[in-house]
Amino acid sequence: MKYIISHIIQKTMYLLILLFVVSGTIAQEIIFGLPSGNITVAETSVNTKETEIGPFIINGVLYFSSLNPTNHHAFKNENFFDIYSTFMHQSIQPEPNRAIEENLSSEFHDGPSAYCNATGELFVTKSNYENAFFNKGLVYKKQVRLKMAIYELKNGNWEYKEEFLYNNPRYSVGHPAISITGDSLFFVSDMPGGYGKSDIYLSRRVNGQWQEPKNLGPKINTRKNEITPFIDKNGILYFASNGHMRKKSFNIYASLPETNSYSEPQMLPAPINSRANDYGLNIHHNGKIAYFVSSRIRRSNDNIFAAIENGYELKHTELVSAQAEIDSIKKNIYVLKDELIKQMQGSSLSPTDVLFNTTVDIINQDKIPDLKITYSYKLNTDTIKTGINSYSLSAYNPEESVAVVHLLKIVKHTTENYISKYITPDKKVNINIYCRPDFFPVFNNLKYQIEYGESIEESYLFHNQVFNVFIDQNCKIDDKMLAFLRTYGIRKYIEKEISLLKTSRNHFKHYIDSPKENKIFNEWVKIEIEIENAFSNF
Repeated sequence: MKYIISHIIQKTMYLLILLFVVSGTIAQEIIFGLPSGNITVAETSVNTKETEIGPFIINGVLYFSSLNPTNHHAFKNENFFDIYSTFMHQSIQPEPNRAIEENLSSEFHDGPSAYCNATGELFVTKSNYENAFFNKGLVYKKQVRLKMAIYELKNGNWEYKEEFLYNNPRYSVGHPAISITGDSLFFVSDMPGGYGKSDIYLSRRVNGQWQEPKNLGPKINTRKNEITPFIDKNGILYFASNGHMRKKSFNIYASLPETNSYSEPQMLPAPINSRANDYGLNIHHNGKIAYFVSSRIRRSNDNIFAAIENGYELKHTELVSAQAEIDSIKKNIYVLKDELIKQMQGSSLSPTDVLFNTTVDIINQDKIPDLKITYSYKLNTDTIKTGINSYSLSAYNPEESVAVVHLLKIVKHTTENYISKYITPDKKVNINIYCRPDFFPVFNNLKYQIEYGESIEESYLFHNQVFNVFIDQNCKIDDKMLAFLRTYGIRKYIEKEISLLKTSRNHFKHYIDSPKENKIFNEWVKIEIEIENAFSNF
């Protein structure tokens, strides 16, 4: 019996390691767009005497899988991978705060994983232990296969959403990599019909449904093992293989996207690749730092390394200093509002009719702080003459509302003059736009005038439910569509007029509120701009 259990452990770990473990060319001496001589590789401080794999990044936090000495369960002599996290700036400092992610970790293997910024989904490789047979804690099945589970972050906690549609108890599915848009999922499997022991597959999401996976073909996959894919913001596919170029160890390769395929892979040069096993690459959006797995120091164990652009240093502003900075921003905005309100004299709305409000806050203070600025206006008086929401009745173009025009002036001036230092290229910026429908019904003959293109296909949130909307010249505009068009017009203004936001990673959400019985002092339009990791350079 001991031999059987030992054999099972070896087979499971063997599978785990293998599966976990260009039309133009990619120049041999270029890495992530940087000369290879301009990159330094260093071991991270998250490593232990155990094995660490599967690094991935979410909003300045480094997540990874590590063998947990306390997690034994059925295999009495073998540990299992759990998912841990630490702040990126601590990953290269002595004694980082390694915290286990309890909601993502099970009694068996967890990781590698991939996070989608666009959808907020986390794809996690897990042991498919439901399909293994247990008897008094002993496993009688020769292999515990792998599967993928999908999680979402809600109220600060990871919550299970669903399993990947194409999990199968007869073979393993793992090593997720998700495109920046969230509609292309790459993964590794030993399913029948592949080219080698483990191949890379692609499943596309159409109308919310994952389509049947397609093998990436013989350019990418070999007779041996391809593992740990990663897709960068430019669509370049990175993966590890021990089947290309007659290499015995795993090395990291890159392949450029082509029409319905990828280019011939090229191996990344040193210092990324070495004579040891190198795999599991994950590149930060700023292109200045990446994490990967290597056995170059401890040949018996794999650990996590950082590849850093020379001269780049992870910087993080302490909370006290950040608070002093936003106090200064608040004073500048107060002066700006007074100046703009004076400009309203003589318009359809007087300065006494409308109340502009702007708040500046530091949020997520227990993690890496974000900067949140909220802009809104309320009406002190509201008459048929000015129209509900200070638009002309049934209008939606921001230029048709005196209040919205001045609110957007505050947003533009604040962004370009007071908070520009926080919006560096590739910084993630969440922009939430709220609007209330009018109290009066829209005109029956209201039509969309194609100001924002021939048609609009988007979604909005109403009472925390997502509604998809399609608008063209033939649509009848109802109350909610009118409110949505107002939020969309504000979005198009921000995209066009605030040049600073053209280099950041912007995520827009449209919210429609219900009109309330009390018309006075309601916020008719609210714009929230959240700059993630505002006080750090990552």
